[in-house]
Amino acid sequence: MSKKAWILNTCLGVLLSGCANDRTDEVEAEADGQALRKVTLKLDWYAEPAHGGFYQALLNGYYEEAGLEVEIQQGGPGVMPLQAVALGRVDFTLGRIDDAIIGVDRGLPVQLVAAYMEKDPQAIMFHASNPIDSWEDLDGKSIMVNPGNAFVAVLRKRKQIDFSVIPLDYGIQRFLKDPDFIQQCFVTSQPYFAKQQGVEVGVMLLSDEDYSPERVVITNTTFAEENPEIVKAFAESSLRGWKDYMEGDPSKTHEYLTGIHNGNTDELNAYSHKAMSEYKVVFGDASLGESLGLIDESKLEKTIETLRDLEIVKQELRASDLIDYSILPEAVRVPVK
Repeated sequence: MSKKAWILNTCLGVLLSGCANDRTDEVEAEADGQALRKVTLKLDWYAEPAHGGFYQALLNGYYEEAGLEVEIQQGGPGVMPLQAVALGRVDFTLGRIDDAIIGVDRGLPVQLVAAYMEKDPQAIMFHASNPIDSWEDLDGKSIMVNPGNAFVAVLRKRKQIDFSVIPLDYGIQRFLKDPDFIQQCFVTSQPYFAKQQGVEVGVMLLSDEDYSPERVVITNTTFAEENPEIVKAFAESSLRGWKDYMEGDPSKTHEYLTGIHNGNTDELNAYSHKAMSEYKVVFGDASLGESLGLIDESKLEKTIETLRDLEIVKQELRASDLIDYSILPEAVRVPVK
C-alpha cells in the first residue's frame, strides 16, 4: 500500500470511529422526560409509498412502543445514504442488498438488519407498442439506467446480450416523447406517471431474472455492536409497520405522505400500494420460502457469489461478513409461515 493510501485509510478510520461514537452517545438522549432512544433513518429517495411501512410504524406508535424516537429523513437525487450510515451520520438507511455487499467489499463498516422488500421493484419500462417480450429482445438497444447497478452486468453476462447505457436522469420526459425509448423504473411509480400522460407501458421486473436482491435496512457495524437491542427493536417495529401498511389500513400514512412530499397524490399512493401487492414486492412469494423481513443466508451467499463471478466483488466475503443473525428478530432468520 502506498504512503498516500495508508494516510487516507487511517484518516477515514478515525473519522468513521468518531462519527459512530457520536451517534452512540445521541441514542442515549431522553425525549420528553421518557427514556426513548433517538435514532435516525435516512431514506434512499423522497418519501413515497415505497417507504410506507416505516411511516406506518411511526404514525401508529410502533417505534415509540419499542422505546424508540425515530426521525425519518428524506433522500433524493445525489444523496448517498450508504455512505451516510457508514460515516455514522445516521443510524439506519435503505438500499439494495447487492449495494451493501459491494460497500462491505470496498471497506464500508455496514451490515444488514432486515429485508423490507423481498422483491426489488426495479424494472425495465418500455412502450406497449415496442415489441419486447424477453430480455434477449434488449440486445442492441439503448437503455436509460443507473450505470452502477449490478443488474446491468448480470443481464449482459447471463443473457449474452449487449446494450448501450444512457445514464439515468430520474425522469420520464424522453420516454414519453420516443416510442422506442427504454428505461429503468420502479413498478410502483413511473408506469403510473406514463399512463397519466396517455402512454401505455410494458414492464419486465428485474427480480424475475433469477437475480432478485432484496431491499434492506442497513446500519453501521459499530452502532450494531454497541446497540444490539436498538437494532433489534428497530427491525421488529419496522416489520410490524410494513405488515400493517400492506394488510391493514394505509390511509393515515398516505395522507401523511401527501403532506410531506408534493409528488405524492391519493391516486399515486393507491397505485403504488396496489402494485406492491400485485407484484409481491414486500412479502415475496411464499411458495419460494420468501416472507417479510427474511434475509435467507443461502440466497445471500449466492448473491455474493454472483457478484464475485462478475468481478464486481473482489474479496472472499461470506454472509457472516454482512449480517449478525444473533441480534436480529426471528423473521429475519426464518421464513414466516
